[in-house]
Amino acid sequence: MANNYLTIFSYFFDTLFPNRCQICGAPLKSGGYICNSCELNIEYIKGNTCKRCGAPVSLKVQKSGLDLDSENIWICSNCRGFNFRFNINESLYVYSGILRELIHIYKFEKRWKLYKYFSEKIIEYKLEYIEKHDYIVAVPLSKSRLKKRGYNQSSLIADEISKRSGIKYLKNAIKRRGSSKPQSLTNSFKERYINMTDKITLNHRYEDLINNKNILLFDDILTTGITASECAKALYDNNAKSVNLLTIARTLR
Repeated sequence: MANNYLTIFSYFFDTLFPNRCQICGAPLKSGGYICNSCELNIEYIKGNTCKRCGAPVSLKVQKSGLDLDSENIWICSNCRGFNFRFNINESLYVYSGILRELIHIYKFEKRWKLYKYFSEKIIEYKLEYIEKHDYIVAVPLSKSRLKKRGYNQSSLIADEISKRSGIKYLKNAIKRRGSSKPQSLTNSFKERYINMTDKITLNHRYEDLINNKNILLFDDILTTGITASECAKALYDNNAKSVNLLTIARTLR
């Protein structure tokens, strides 16, 4: 039923606003989702980044316990203070400005077709990283939020990335156990950690499939990393060989 409502909403939006920028409403001369002006104002992550979480950093520290190639790597203070269960994260954008607005309307205003835009950009810039993995897994939503929204924004993108890259997507491989409030409503790192502890579990039909495999975990935004870390823990607890993370955007703190 939820998907039917989404289809109806999408039809009326496309009818009322054909070929218009999803951000400013400017007419688009050809197919697409946002205009060149808005596109130019989206901030990509560039320069030195933390080799664990992907955040821009300015302090070079000695390698310590990370399975990476170089002897000296860049690590942010947040990652030096918390042992995330995923190995590394790569993000495409800084979570701010127009990109933040674009993700918001994708998630909360039923513009679910934007999954194609995000998928295209991820494949354009992150294909080499994606191809190092055996399977793709998406961070799950709770049942209540999935019912309310009608779709899992990360799952739609992960599925499209799979089709474009040839790396198989394991749909619903991990799931939320019980209920927890949205991480966006928590007030501190500690509260976020407590809110997600033991809330993620593996779908048991995938136990044999992920055994000794390299898993690419996908989510839309990396904020504190706690949700992704708990998802990685569930995969490692069931004998995944490695778990890396891929996200559309990284918040800056």
